[in-house]
Amino acid sequence: MSTRELALVGEVCEWTGIGMGSDGKFRVDSSALKSGYKCTTAATLRYIWGLVSKSERANLLAGTALHKAIETHLKGMGATSLDESLRAFDTIYLEWASQNVAADDKLSWQNTRLITQKWLEAHPNNEGVVAGFPFTISQVDHVEVGFEIPLTTAEDGTEILLLGRLDVLGDYQGGYVVVDHKSTGFINQQWFDQWPMDCSIDAYVWAARQLLDRPVLGAFINGVQFSKLPSDGTRKCKDHGTKYSECGPMHAKWELAGLYERNEAMLAGWKADADQMAQGLYKIYSLVGNDIDSYLDQLQQEGKFTGECRWCEYKKAVCEIGRRAGVARAQLEFAPWNPLEH
Repeated sequence: MSTRELALVGEVCEWTGIGMGSDGKFRVDSSALKSGYKCTTAATLRYIWGLVSKSERANLLAGTALHKAIETHLKGMGATSLDESLRAFDTIYLEWASQNVAADDKLSWQNTRLITQKWLEAHPNNEGVVAGFPFTISQVDHVEVGFEIPLTTAEDGTEILLLGRLDVLGDYQGGYVVVDHKSTGFINQQWFDQWPMDCSIDAYVWAARQLLDRPVLGAFINGVQFSKLPSDGTRKCKDHGTKYSECGPMHAKWELAGLYERNEAMLAGWKADADQMAQGLYKIYSLVGNDIDSYLDQLQQEGKFTGECRWCEYKKAVCEIGRRAGVARAQLEFAPWNPLEH
């Protein structure tokens, strides 16, 4: 890969996630920036204190397992077997899901693994030419490309870095495109409608343009639907003319969305907003540290005004019961966010 040798990740291992590293630099990613604009309480719980609900942990781990299976498949350039890619999925998700997710849940190991298997089977990889992809993958190191790039500087002089990972850098029409794998409960029109203005695309395209010496044209979203596959042995499927127990795997669904382009004016607007929120997250980190007892019930709850509380993982476990630190610790799991691992 031809880059400007700016900051590809490889040796960065002195930190455990978003936040302050032992090198004195503060790190954020696009997820933390987005969360900060939604709600200070949610952003602090997730990205500063590293706390997550068990239901969200299942979503995260299932998505991570999907990423690892696709990574193994794509890096193999056609030489990796289906079994190898699925073993990569199992390594991440089998044990945890078997203990924490009901067998009939849409996020069960059996259901998500079968959907992943069907995606892999539908996308054979012939030396970087992948069925269903309008771009090609010219090098193995164009898959799962970690990066950290200087973003802004806090008022006290602390450098703030943007950290992330490009799932794929695809060769496309004389330049590159960024590809982001997304697992989701449903792929519908609402799912498609979120991407044209999504800030994660801004972040990835901006980062790739800092690193690469060829044009970065935009981004594709590779969506994989983790919904419950039908398995009823008595009902007949109107689409396939057979019992659901026979055609269930045929209902696995995925979509490639895009191309989503970003011009320089759009990225300049994103950069200004990202700088402001990155500095805001650093201020919160500097204030609250690890002191959940003193600060949890003092944080702003913008979600009450924006409607974000409806979808928030912390709604029932934390906020509806008055944001009590002891209860929050009991209800949530400690799993610091590291975008290079998800």
